[in-house]
Amino acid sequence: MQCNRMGRWSLALSLAAACSFDATGRPAEGTEDSSGDEESSDSGGSSASSESDASTGSSESDASSGTTQSTGDGDGDGDTATGDGDGDGDGDGDGDGDGDGSTGDGDGDGDGCTTDDFERTLHVADATVTAPMMVASAGVGDFAYSVVEGEGEVLFLWDEPCPREMYLWGLVWDSQPGATNNDPDSYWVSLDSGPEIQWVYGCTSGGTAPGWSWQPLTIPEDNPMGGFCDSVSRAVLTVPAGTHTIRLRNREFAPAVDESAAVVRLLLTTDSERVPMLPGD
Repeated sequence: MQCNRMGRWSLALSLAAACSFDATGRPAEGTEDSSGDEESSDSGGSSASSESDASTGSSESDASSGTTQSTGDGDGDGDTATGDGDGDGDGDGDGDGDGDGSTGDGDGDGDGCTTDDFERTLHVADATVTAPMMVASAGVGDFAYSVVEGEGEVLFLWDEPCPREMYLWGLVWDSQPGATNNDPDSYWVSLDSGPEIQWVYGCTSGGTAPGWSWQPLTIPEDNPMGGFCDSVSRAVLTVPAGTHTIRLRNREFAPAVDESAAVVRLLLTTDSERVPMLPGD
């Protein structure tokens, strides 16, 4: 079915890491840095490093001519007046590693993280399953299911090297797609030690065929004048760098396996427009 409006759900977590690396340099033999420092810039940065010709006053040294530009002080902070721009650490102890260079990503924080779209897949086959949640196999892969209301969990574990805001999709089973059917089509979902949210994927499965489909993680909003699925919002997970878990706990009773809620894998993506598809769709 079509969700009425989209919002944001954020689990506030915080973790920060910073690294600094020493960077030293010296002017070419027989020359002297006019700034008084005896350091010149690293000449081997990446394509995004702050190299330029002498007319711009860059901190690039010319080994073949034995001359040195007069702006490099080796502090590595990436500015055009005094820095080497290689981004491999400035040695000033603040851990910012300014610049991009061969070890940075161009955002100036020296952590190797980028703002490019990113995604990862978490499989039930690699997860921890707690009874009465069970694992079985189908053409789409191993899947987890429980027929007991409120019991049975599947725990997905992964390491995230960079802080990101991510959207979650699940490859799930719905025997009667859509919001109007009273069939098992939901989980309790939590990120790390955060609160559980109620994920009724039947609210978005309308229009798909019975069986497996990719459904986005949404949460219901307060709507006392309407039905349960009349107002849901897209969940956004705030994920800092570090080790994380996503836990799915069964929510509804099922009379049989083929009528239960079931999940094969999860997709985490930074792209809000990403819509995963089954093979052949």
